[in-house]
Amino acid sequence: MRQLYSVDGQVEVRRHGAWQSAALNQSLRAHDAVRTGSLSRAAVMLINEAVLRIDQDTTLYLTDVAADEQKRSLLDLTRGAFQSFSRQPHALEVNTPDLNAAVQGTEFVIRVDAGQTSVTTFEGTVTATNGSGSAAVASGQSVSASAGQVPRSFVMVRPRDAVQWGLYYPPIVAISGTGLSGLRPEFTASLKRAAQHDIAGALAALDRCTSIARNTIANCRDDERRVRRNGMSLRMVRSLGRRKEWA
Repeated sequence: MRQLYSVDGQVEVRRHGAWQSAALNQSLRAHDAVRTGSLSRAAVMLINEAVLRIDQDTTLYLTDVAADEQKRSLLDLTRGAFQSFSRQPHALEVNTPDLNAAVQGTEFVIRVDAGQTSVTTFEGTVTATNGSGSAAVASGQSVSASAGQVPRSFVMVRPRDAVQWGLYYPPIVAISGTGLSGLRPEFTASLKRAAQHDIAGALAALDRCTSIARNTIANCRDDERRVRRNGMSLRMVRSLGRRKEWA
């Protein structure tokens, strides 16, 4: 069975040519696609028990997922990134605009960004191929290529930095108590969006509120100062593993 076992923020599923909002634990079919928006992420459990953690701004097609661990599954990644891991080694082929990656292993991450594709293997091997050549890498190594260029292997100094967004972060701590009592309704709306894992929507609402605070009466400014003092924006972004990008 294929299913979405984690949904944070704006996540959509494409079926029969139409995109629709995704739901937690939604079943997925062959040829479905999953798309995430900004400050959003998702996780897919495949038939072979491999897990795909999908980063923000990613579009991934489940072209052909094999139930048999001995058979190769096929995915198409058109933009963004995902991390794959499983208990047992499995064969997976990922097509991207810049290279085709044949993976045999338990954990790797692949990213398509700004005309370049990169693959980092944590456990297993990867062979990257395109019309210009091929390159093979082992555990702890990476390979990258741009369109029309030969794939080249390299070693990342801190490979785990490539998947900070995929690590588990605890849910946003409830922001309450005397420090934030008596907030205006606009700020409360932002908190509600955060509680629903809509981080992009919560941050957008917070931006609107702080904009109001700069142009209205003093009690609005008090709201803005209290929210900033409690690190509301940072807590939201940190829950998605995005603290460095927000700093």
